[in-house]
Parts: sequence; C-alpha cells; structure tokens
Amino acid sequence: MAQIMNGADTSVMDDGYNDYGDVQADFGYSNMAVPMGFTEMACMSFDHRENLLWVVDKSGHVLSYYRVVLQVYSRFFWPLDKNDTEAHSIVPTSDHVIVIGKCTIAAFSRGGVPEYFYRSDLLTDLSCAHWDPYTNLLFLGGSQDTIVVYDIEIRSERNVIPIKEGSASIIRTTERYLVSASEDGKLTVRSKDLMNYNLIAQTQAHLGKVVDFDVHATYLVCCGMSKKSNGTLVFDNFLKVYDVRNLNPQIPIPFNRHPTVCKFVGIDSLNEEKVVVTSGPMLFLVDILENKLTGLGSLPVPASHLCASDSHQAIAVGMGECPPMVQLFWTEDEDPPFSICDIDPIFPAEDEKDIPIPYDAPTPLATFPLRYCPGMDYCSDRWPDVLMRRRFL
Repeated sequence: MAQIMNGADTSVMDDGYNDYGDVQADFGYSNMAVPMGFTEMACMSFDHRENLLWVVDKSGHVLSYYRVVLQVYSRFFWPLDKNDTEAHSIVPTSDHVIVIGKCTIAAFSRGGVPEYFYRSDLLTDLSCAHWDPYTNLLFLGGSQDTIVVYDIEIRSERNVIPIKEGSASIIRTTERYLVSASEDGKLTVRSKDLMNYNLIAQTQAHLGKVVDFDVHATYLVCCGMSKKSNGTLVFDNFLKVYDVRNLNPQIPIPFNRHPTVCKFVGIDSLNEEKVVVTSGPMLFLVDILENKLTGLGSLPVPASHLCASDSHQAIAVGMGECPPMVQLFWTEDEDPPFSICDIDPIFPAEDEKDIPIPYDAPTPLATFPLRYCPGMDYCSDRWPDVLMRRRFL
C-alpha cells in the first residue's frame, strides 16, 4: 500500500509497526560481526586511507575489520584512568588512529602500537571529535565552552574557538564551513576562511537536543528530540533539512518512526543527494531533492551508530549494547574498497612450516634435511677419500 505524506513518496506495509516495505538493491549485500567481549559501542568509523572499519567501545577496546569479509585486522586496548573514564570517539587519520577520551588524545598505529598521548588544560570535558580532511586538523568539542582546533602534524593546539552556546556535542565540516550542534538543540555554522571561524548563522533545530546531523555540499540534515512540558525528551518523527550556507530550513521529511541516525552517502550521480537514515529497526535511503524514501532493509535491533565509506560503496551500522553488533551493507561490487586510496593494510607474514616427515625404522637418514647456512661445510666434505667416489661434471 502506497502513501503520500507531505509530499514524501513512501511505501508502507501493514505489519503492526507501519514500516516501509519496498527494499532496493543499491546496498544489496550485507555481512554481520559481533565484537567479542565489547561493552557498549562508543563510535565507529571507516578508515580514510586503508580498507578498514574501526570500532571502539566505551571501555577503551579498539577493533578493526578488513573489507567486506569483516576479517579482524587488529585489536588493542587503551587502559583508561580516573581522568578518562570513557572513550568517546575514534578518528582514523592518514598516519594514526586517534581515540578521544574525556581529556586525552591517544594516537595509535593501525597495528595498535601507542604513538603518543596528549593532554591540555583546554581539554576538560570532550565528547566528540571530527577530522577535517581539507586542512588535516582535528576539531574537539564537548560539554565545554570552547572548540579546540588540534594540529595533528605538530601535535599542538592551532586555535581555540569560544562558543556562546556552551557546548558542542557533534561537529562536522565541509570545505568552507564548520558546523556544530549544542546540547540544547542549536545548530551553528562558522566560516573556515583564514581560520577565523566567524559566526555565520545559528538556529534552534530541535527544542530538546540534536541526536545526529550531517553535512554535504550545501545541504544539512538532522534528527533530534523535543522537550515536553514536564521536561522529558521525546524523539521528533521527521528529518530536518537545511541550507548549510545560511541555515534556511527546507521541507521536513516525515517518518512513521522517529529517525535516530543520519549520514550522507553518494551512490548515483553528483546531482543527487541521498541520506541513509535509521528509523527503529529499519534502514532507509532518503532522496532529499525528490523528498522520497526507499527501504534498504531491516535490522535485528534499532541502530545507534552509522558511518559511510569514502568510496560511497559501503555503509556500516552499529547496534545493540552488550555485546554490540556491526552490520555492513555494500553495493553490487563483489569486494568494494572502503577508502578512495584503496590501500590494503599490511598483514604479518606467516611463518613457513616444514613438511612433516615420517619417523620410523625403515626411514632412510637421508630423508631428514639438514639446514645449511652460508660458510658451513657439508658433512661429506670431511669424509675420507676411501669412502668417496668423486665425479666431475
């Protein structure tokens, strides 16, 4: 049964939940993995250089998966202390994998070797981090009145941005803009010109809080919550769309169930802007230009995390708590790359194993090979002449 809701073309099936039924094959292949021993998932992200998917839980366990087979590549643990009670974000950069705690930046190699740890008086209560590929800078925010701009190359603060809204729970960037969401539901756009980060626009996107938002080109999409008269927060059953240049609102896109996570993903042409959105246990592809929703499939449980690969050929969904689950969806390609660079990580070389030799009475001693090293003599070189018959070729 088809319905038209405020201009949005949807397909609904009567299953008791009033969810969407049409499933398309843009991301028609999937695979699932369950990180062993993990607590609640804190963050997940595709690698921007190598074909890896990174997952970190709140207790500091880090795990990476290789390609669509979700083969475990590396696994390591960042022991948290009283200053960093939880891990909040993981940011793969060109040289390191950076894990963000409450007041610490921890950098590791992709194999899990600690590279450096950084702390500062400016890092007091972090909860999010965003790596800007255009400038190779790391933007750090949280329940503090500043956004710290961290230079990865010199390992020091480049700039400190005071924010009157008092917090920055989510940070995103485009080539021209820095966009942040505060804990009270405000969206703020700042200019990146000359790294002055001057305020351009601000709006109250949701009356409670912004749960998630993403930016691409000139578009911004967000989902969030509103506050009732008694102070409780309830999810809003629509996806908001803005022009990121001035935060002018577009027509919201309604959902039968509230959207919780949204992420831009380009799979067709450069002229079509599409967003992957989770709504309850369903995954949708939203065309914000045509105001059209298409079902991608169902999930075992509602999702809490979502990320898209730089190659625009794979999306990963994190769901569940203890243990969490990772479900990967990808396009019709048999084994699409995760990153634009399409670089595979270096796996340790396997040790060569000797062929087993039977050991019994009839086995000739000549069957057992002797390891020969340069500079050594053969045993036959020292045999007496009477026991040897020399042949010259």
